[in-house]
Amino acid sequence: MGTSIENRPDVANNRTEFVHWEIDLVLFKKTKNEALLLTLVERQTRYTIMRKMNGKTAQCVLRTLKNILNNIGNQPSRV
Repeated sequence: MGTSIENRPDVANNRTEFVHWEIDLVLFKKTKNEALLLTLVERQTRYTIMRKMNGKTAQCVLRTLKNILNNIGNQPSRV
């Protein structure tokens, strides 16, 4: 599990440094197989990446994150 919001560094809270991302899942309905959104928000710029997912299992989240990272490649400055 990641670091709790309460324990994040001051630079992330103050938004003085790029590279601090928050991840969240947005649910639309409370049904088992309903689609949802995975959101990544960079704290300083508030740049947002969203991807539709077909489930909220750990495997779905990891697969979606890997897909995002593959699209970014070795050029995080593109983000």
